[in-house]
Amino acid sequence: MNVDPEWTSEYAGTLWHLLFDTGDIEVVQTGSAETRMRIRGFPTHAALCQRILGSLEGIYAAAGRPAQVDKPACVVAGQPYCEFRIVTF
Repeated sequence: MNVDPEWTSEYAGTLWHLLFDTGDIEVVQTGSAETRMRIRGFPTHAALCQRILGSLEGIYAAAGRPAQVDKPACVVAGQPYCEFRIVTF
């Protein structure tokens, strides 16, 4: 599956708002195999973050693009947004 980064960035916000009624998402392609998703204005909790992280891994696996997902930034830890780093291999 070939995913166009521009398309992903454009529609990520729409998908986010189908699932949640608050917050905003920004998708940044930082390399050919790395994408970062930044979520602002979302009342987070550690358990919800883990579910989002697992869901992202599952979505990529279902698309035939195994990925490693981690969370280098979190509002719970004092950062201005939650950030998920997705590295495909």
